[in-house]
Amino acid sequence: MARTGCNFNELRVGTCQTGDCDERFEYDGMGAILPASLFQITLGTGIEKDYYDVSFVDGYNLSLVATPQGVYGECNATGSATDINMGMWWARMVEERKAEVVAAVAVAVAE
Repeated sequence: MARTGCNFNELRVGTCQTGDCDERFEYDGMGAILPASLFQITLGTGIEKDYYDVSFVDGYNLSLVATPQGVYGECNATGSATDINMGMWWARMVEERKAEVVAAVAVAVAE
């Protein structure tokens, strides 16, 4: 879960401007407040393959690219290095400070 604008106290309780995890410091895969860019990985054991992807299906708040290094086989980079907050395919923008777009929700999940 990509998060921005976070502020936590010494007890690790706080909030984030985007990708907030219900005031928790560590994201456990549940309860994130959308929109947020997401990196997902499944590690194989033994000879099983590892799988990874970058998802913007629940919205976008930060450029995110996964590029495997030191691997064998055909592994490609995935994600977007471009700021797509101003993209044409977003339904609702999340604005903060002087109308700066900090995140966007995809049409499929817009309220």
